[in-house]
Parts: sequence; C-alpha cells; structure tokens
Amino acid sequence: MKCPECGFTLRGDERVCPRCLLPVGAKGRSGAPDASPSPVPKEAGRAAPAIDMTEQMQRLMRGPLWSTRRLQLALSAFLLIVAAVVLALALWSVLRQDAAYYAARADAYYAAGQYELARAYYLRSLAAEPDQAQVEQSLGWSYIRLGQASFAIAHLDRAVLLDPELSSAHRGLGVAYAEAGMNVEAEASLKRALEINKGDIGASVALGRIYYEQERYEEAVQALEQVTGRNAQDVEALAYLGEALYALGRYDEAVHPLEAAFELDPNADPVRAYLGRTWFALARYDKALTYLLALQAAHPDDPEWHALVGRALYKQGKPDEAAPHLAHAVALAQSDLVLGTAERSLGWIRYEEKRYEEAAALFQRALIVDPLDAEAMAGLGWCYVELERCVEAAPVFEAALQIDPYSERARVGTGACPVEPETVTDEPE
Repeated sequence: MKCPECGFTLRGDERVCPRCLLPVGAKGRSGAPDASPSPVPKEAGRAAPAIDMTEQMQRLMRGPLWSTRRLQLALSAFLLIVAAVVLALALWSVLRQDAAYYAARADAYYAAGQYELARAYYLRSLAAEPDQAQVEQSLGWSYIRLGQASFAIAHLDRAVLLDPELSSAHRGLGVAYAEAGMNVEAEASLKRALEINKGDIGASVALGRIYYEQERYEEAVQALEQVTGRNAQDVEALAYLGEALYALGRYDEAVHPLEAAFELDPNADPVRAYLGRTWFALARYDKALTYLLALQAAHPDDPEWHALVGRALYKQGKPDEAAPHLAHAVALAQSDLVLGTAERSLGWIRYEEKRYEEAAALFQRALIVDPLDAEAMAGLGWCYVELERCVEAAPVFEAALQIDPYSERARVGTGACPVEPETVTDEPE
C-alpha cells in the first residue's frame, strides 16, 4: 500500500504517512481517496477518534514554526554569550596564574644571582599581566645588576608611577641614575626613598656613596655614620666611611671603620689598600707594610704598591731594601702621581748613597711630574749643596719654603748654603 499523497510505500498499519504526515485514507491533494482502507482498531465500549487524533498530531508537529525558531535562536545566542563569558574568565584566571608563576620563578633566579633569567621571566610576567609595580621594580633591579642603567631607569620609573610609595623603586632609581652619571636625579630619588622609609639602609648607603664620589666628604660621613650606627655589619657603608674620613685627612678616625670592614671581608682589596695608605699616613709603617706587601703580591704589575712598600721601608730606615721596590715602581709606573713619588723617594736614597748626580736627576724628574713637590725641591737643593752649586741651591730652597713653610729640609738647606751678598763698588763720576 502506498500513500496517496506522496507515494511512500506503507507497511499497512500506519494511520499517518511518515513522510508527508497525511492521514492514511484521507483525500490527497488530488481529491481522490486512498484505495486501500486503513484498518481502525476498536476498543471495548467506544470507537477510536482516528481523524481527530491525527489532526491534533499534525498541529503539534507543524505548529508555529517561526516562534519556535526565534526562541531557539535566542536560546542559542544566550548560551553562546554565557560560554564566551566563562571562557574569558577562565583565560583571565589562567593569565593571572601565569603572571604569578613567572614572577615567582624570576624572584628565585634573582635571589640566585642569575639576573639574565630573572629579567626574562619578569618580562613574561608583565606580558601576562601588565601594570605590576612590584614586578616592574624587580625588573629594574635586574637591569641594574646587569649594568644596563638606561633600561633600569625606564622600568623603575614605571614602578614609581604605578606605586609612588614603593621605596625600593625610588632607591633603585637613585642607584640607576648614579650609574648613568645623573647625580642630581640620583640624590633626589634616594632622598625620596628615605622620606618614605627612614630605615632604608640601602638608600642611605647609596646616598653616602654619591656624596663621596662628588667629593662631598663631610656629607658622606654624616650619611654613612647613620648607617653604621644602625648596622655595624654593613661592609659597604664601613668602607666608604673610612675612605671619606681618609679623604678628609682624619686618618686616626678612618682606621676603625676600615679595619671593621676588612674583618668582615678580608678579600676586599680596596679596603686593604686604604688601610695600607692610612697606616702609612699615620707613620705606622710596620702596620702599613702588612697590607701593602699583600697588595704587592696580589698585583705585581701595579707600580703603586711597589712605590708605597719602598717608601715605607725607606721611612723605617731601610734604604737598601727600599731601593729595589722604588726602582721597580719607576720601571712599571703608568701613573704620573706614582712615578713622581717613587722618583722622589729613590732620589733621597741615591742622595744618602752620595750619588748626587743621579739623585739630582731623579728629583728633577719628580718635579716635572709635580712642580709643587716641596720635598723634591728640597732634595734637589741639597744635591746642589753637595755638588757645590750654592748659587743654584738657594732659590730652590726658597721655592720649597714658599710651597711648604714647614719643610725642615728646605729650612736647614737655606742655612747650609746662604747666598753671599753682592759687593757694591762706587763707580767714578
């Protein structure tokens, strides 16, 4: 049996055509009834409403299609929006987790001194989540450790913009500005860091170092003494304090912070060097030699330590031991200051050996390096005295006394070779 409407082959027990949904036995569009009768089952006591049930099913299945589709579209759009929001929240959460993860990794690398890796992970953290003040300042410090002050300034300035009360960022800016030679900006940033946190020892040390490098030694001492008063174990503060006191000529005060710094870090050559110079200035040549000989052994090509060792031995009354050190210093010298002091000291040794011509040549070379060296002038004058060239000796002694009125050698020299007054004769009219 086939459907009269669409010709679909029926099994024989269908009431409705599964293809066109037309009741079996009803008239098709052509108006002819289906040739095959449709058996209608009967129930006990009543007849089955076949026609009514078929129309009801047709209405339900063909119902208001536009309304149903509109509702479906609206529901689909709503679900898409919900899915997009959920996806965005999930992505945001993942990015935040990535930013924190990268920052933690960077902090670990920074603490281990692996600043290149720290820099890379700080940059990843900022890529995942921008505007992190703490990460910006840590990235800036990484650039400082890598010696890239210009990059450090950019990130530290960004950190200060995001969090104006972040004292470590202001301190970092001060350090970076100082390395870039921008001392005015460095001082301002470090003072701002101390305004925010008066206990920021790092900022105080950096400020003291800037004062020292600008030769503002009194201010450096004031700033660094505040640090060492709070923390007597700060090697950098102790070292700069000792060097500033040495620069001020306060040698007896410089010894204490320098020795404290050396005890904390015995491998610090700059501290050892200033200890040697300070004990030499205090005329404690035995103590000076302890440090100077170690420096000479560690830096055999540096003429300064050969010269200072030679001078210390000479001051101890050991000219024979001093001479080789001083001669070696002259041979190695690249610095005019070192060369001048070494030649002057070697000149006095040659003078005591009564090698006056050699001594005079050494004193003259020392005066070429430093024309205001009163000791070299006095030595040259004494060479002229021994060579019986008093006419030349007298003005040299006088020039030495004009530079240093307390020069004992020059004062005694003027008496050893006085200038004879010229004889005045009356000329005939």
